[in-house]
Amino acid sequence: MARNVQTTLNFIPADLPVCCMTGTSDFYTYASDVRPVTIHDARGHEDQLTLERNGFEYITYPSAHIPITDPARIKSVLYAEVGELLRTALSPPPTFVKVASHTIRSAASDLNSEYTGTPGPARTAHLDQTPSGARNYLYEKLPEHDAERLSRSRWAIINVWRPLKTIRRDPLAVCDGSTLGPRDLVPISMDYSKNARAKALQKQAVDGGEKKGLKTTVGWEIAMATYNPGQRWYYLSGMGVEEALMMRIYDSSLVGGWDEGRVPVAVHASFVDPEHKDDEVRESIEFRCLVFWEDSPASFTVP
Repeated sequence: MARNVQTTLNFIPADLPVCCMTGTSDFYTYASDVRPVTIHDARGHEDQLTLERNGFEYITYPSAHIPITDPARIKSVLYAEVGELLRTALSPPPTFVKVASHTIRSAASDLNSEYTGTPGPARTAHLDQTPSGARNYLYEKLPEHDAERLSRSRWAIINVWRPLKTIRRDPLAVCDGSTLGPRDLVPISMDYSKNARAKALQKQAVDGGEKKGLKTTVGWEIAMATYNPGQRWYYLSGMGVEEALMMRIYDSSLVGGWDEGRVPVAVHASFVDPEHKDDEVRESIEFRCLVFWEDSPASFTVP
């Protein structure tokens, strides 16, 4: 049975005085606009929410390998599985998928992420890349000649978010992208080179003779969200390991109006469910994926 949740979400003030941050921990400093929000339960009508209309989509896709937390096996086994998930779930099917990175979230650690942030769920309404940030990410993750060639056709960044165990505490809320208003998204430059935690972890790894691969110099542009009462938020109650959430972060086919709030992308944030705030800690994994349709033009209007 569907169960809507009355809670709060953290937004940035519309007059945010900064335009650059050094990591997701800064979210907590600057997202000072805490608003009461109803999070609508998608359980029972998941098929009414789609990437095309809403910017996100819930699917059933059982994993043969979750739960798994070993970094080497995640990249050798789960990356291939996530690539196949996208080739199966997206229409039209992409011609090429590169699972570029991942983040594990729990209350204990997110050190399996190649980027630094907060150990627990990210509680601030945000979008992982702006169009400018998406292009930076593309060129970071692919050789320049491949990025140049593939960006001539339609391409997208789609995040795949999965529970590592059934989630009741700290679920993930996603904003219906069709309800984003003009100027709801504020571009923020992320400069990881100034991230003190990243530098400390990198030094620790070097001193210990390890190669953690944490990124301390790369950065891109994300978006943080301001509050708009017209926004409509969703979650999926009791989301289990056989289910996955696809979130559209960027799509080159969606032209004309990202900064005016007319493009359905997946702004998201964790939230506190008062009935489950003391339940077992949430554990989840999120994959950031570059997706290409090499037989389609880079920009066109999706029906």
